[in-house]
Amino acid sequence: LTVGNPSVKSFHVIKRSLDPDANISDDEIVRLLASAEVLSSHPLAKAIVNYHKAESNLPLFPNSKTVHHNGAGLSAVIAGYQVHIGLRDYFTRSGIASSYPCEEDGEVRNHISSFFKIEMPND
Repeated sequence: LTVGNPSVKSFHVIKRSLDPDANISDDEIVRLLASAEVLSSHPLAKAIVNYHKAESNLPLFPNSKTVHHNGAGLSAVIAGYQVHIGLRDYFTRSGIASSYPCEEDGEVRNHISSFFKIEMPND
């Protein structure tokens, strides 16, 4: 259970496996994540949305096809991208990811509370 008023202090893309031709910036990644989280009342979702608002003047994308996985995460279609946000267990159980290279670094592992994956639109 997450309580209180958490905030995002920093944002880092640890592993970028998107198509290198996509040219998606870290700012656009935060915009996609905030757009996916904007309808959620979860404190971590609000923290992501507030971080985007503080760091960018760009409007959020329309949010469609959002599925909340209570206590685990969410998936949504944002600007044609399939966006997944949640706990490590959600990614493993859903088959979204089975390994986490970022966890090899103990310092990084101790600071991760949420994972995300953004899948390119199918053309």
